[in-house]
Amino acid sequence: MNEKKVKLIIKNQQSIEIVNLNPEENHICMYDELAISFVSDNKCHVLYRDVILGDLRIFRDVLKYVVDNQLNTDESIELDLGFHWNEYLHDLSTDEKTNKKDLSRYLLWSSGPEKAYSTWFYNKDNEIILEISPDYPWHFIEPKEEEAFDSYDEWMKNYKPLFLGQVDKATAQKWIRQIDEILIQMDKDELRHKETE
Repeated sequence: MNEKKVKLIIKNQQSIEIVNLNPEENHICMYDELAISFVSDNKCHVLYRDVILGDLRIFRDVLKYVVDNQLNTDESIELDLGFHWNEYLHDLSTDEKTNKKDLSRYLLWSSGPEKAYSTWFYNKDNEIILEISPDYPWHFIEPKEEEAFDSYDEWMKNYKPLFLGQVDKATAQKWIRQIDEILIQMDKDELRHKETE
């Protein structure tokens, strides 16, 4: 398949890859379907899959917020956001009254329902944090017949983030430039398309 890929290097063997799944040209276009994946040690985990339309702009804007240290987490949150998110969703799915915080302002993408991950960008102690956390697969759906199933409590015993680490400011700024290049090309393509109508 002729895919157009943009690789955002985190460090060493880790990156976020933006892949055009429906390339009509040799670059990413506005209405193409994208897969955004986390790649670590040659293992690929899909974080997001949808039509591109405004999603890259949102990604770029979130990066700008964390570069400017504008997405600080609540001081009371000591563990990773994914842990708290699973607790929050569990309370909602069981109709329990929750006193847990809604952390969705830090949530960039959520995949799912199979192999579901949430991707978070936030600031903690003036650092940019990227977190990719698994989501409990059965928060709001019943397991399929004969599907291997773990109760929430059992699943949480093995919970750990797929990735939780710092992204230095220079790297985040480079990602912004890379995404801006895609957005500029998309805008040019859209303008060219409108002129031919």
